[in-house]
Amino acid sequence: MTTEDTGNTQVRTAIYCRISLDKRGEGLGVERQEAECRELAEREGWTVTKVYVDNSVSAMSTAKRPAYTAMLKAIKAEQFDKVVVWDADRLHRRNVELEPYIDVTERAGVDTHVVTAGHYDLSTVSGRMTARIIGAVAQQESEHKAERIRAAQLQARQSGKPRTDGRRALGYRFEGSQWVIVEREAEALRDAAAKLLAGVTLRQIARDMRAAGIETTRGNPMTPESIRDTLKQPRLAGLVGWTPKNRKGQRLRRNMTVLDGVVGDWEPILDVDTWHAVRAVLDNPDRRTNKRGNEVVNLGSNLYKCACGDDMGAKNRTLDNGTKYRRYYCRRRLHLDNGRGLHSACHADELDAYVTEVVLSRLERIDIRAHLALSGGSVDEVAELNGRRGQLRARLDDLDAAVAAGTLSTDRYLAVAPKIEEQLGQLDGQLADLAGADNALTPLAETDDVRKWWDAASIDLRRGVLDALVTVHIGRGLPGRKRFDPDRITFEWKGSVGE
Repeated sequence: MTTEDTGNTQVRTAIYCRISLDKRGEGLGVERQEAECRELAEREGWTVTKVYVDNSVSAMSTAKRPAYTAMLKAIKAEQFDKVVVWDADRLHRRNVELEPYIDVTERAGVDTHVVTAGHYDLSTVSGRMTARIIGAVAQQESEHKAERIRAAQLQARQSGKPRTDGRRALGYRFEGSQWVIVEREAEALRDAAAKLLAGVTLRQIARDMRAAGIETTRGNPMTPESIRDTLKQPRLAGLVGWTPKNRKGQRLRRNMTVLDGVVGDWEPILDVDTWHAVRAVLDNPDRRTNKRGNEVVNLGSNLYKCACGDDMGAKNRTLDNGTKYRRYYCRRRLHLDNGRGLHSACHADELDAYVTEVVLSRLERIDIRAHLALSGGSVDEVAELNGRRGQLRARLDDLDAAVAAGTLSTDRYLAVAPKIEEQLGQLDGQLADLAGADNALTPLAETDDVRKWWDAASIDLRRGVLDALVTVHIGRGLPGRKRFDPDRITFEWKGSVGE
């Protein structure tokens, strides 16, 4: 910020003021500096032509000082004869900045005067030496102050007390010196974590949160980046993170660590195991990616196979009457344009609808848990577990029939049935362990209505299921036939699904 006076410029004088921190934005510190600088100029009979002010900017950090930079340019242009500051450390607290200032003012013949110390004669060897000594002392004081602040901040974090001196975190609000959960936001974050672990992309999660009206604490729409940053914060699990400043005074998120043995004095939104799992997913470099730079929005892109064996991709087309539609093409034909008759093409909506119906019909007929287990364990082991599972289910059916027939009392049923159900739960857990948590079909094992699950699932989850179950081959169409022909579509089922 600069302010300007007009008048007869005899000894043209610039005033520079700076304060490191003005949280309330009142500018009281720089006002006092300017007043005393003006008093000095008035006593000496100098004319103040411009006042340069950097408010809430440190001279120790690497942050830019716009007003200081503007003043240096004006000095180079020989617009001033004097520079007045309240104290030397208002100009510099690092000698690395002092040296260019000495060079600029010496070339322009500009004197520097300090209210608290008098003439700052940078034109002589002894004056420059004094300035450098003062700068070194100021730098040492700043570094010691920074060390004390960092130590105090670390001590506060190690106590587990929540910080209430800044903007609130998503999922929490301030209540005195405590963090209190904002349930609507917290539930959205729990849902986001669950979706991420189920394979949903950050883009889709961001869309869902925007649709639900969830915003950042700045009032901005949720983005993949803001969700990533939020979910990686240890505070969600009641843990305490610490991000020290580097030598440049910067806090880099990648340097954040979780303080060992420190538990936050607030209610967590996620349990610790879930948070670590989320963090592992987000830190995995293999998932950062859409290799083609565009989000996949079609069920079969890069999954359907052309008659030539290459992947198929979808492309939007427009008819002469303006009607738009999507069509799957062989990627080799799209990119290399080699041989129209050698490759497949098909109307996307009709193909996706047909594939969806075939896949859902197959899912309704198979035992998802058994299929998952076979994909992770040996056939004999899975068969043995499924056999025991079948026996236990048969026993439950017999108990139900006995109660209905009146040959078994309710009390006896309640004494036996829970034990069988507990054994069934243990067997299901063993089958799930064989399947592995990263299988795309795992969520389906927990639902009784696959069609309802499919309708609610994101395109990413649907594609994951399709890829885990089957390879869809699209044959070449017959010349002249424009209607969708299901006979062109063949399904190569994977694993036990095809049995």
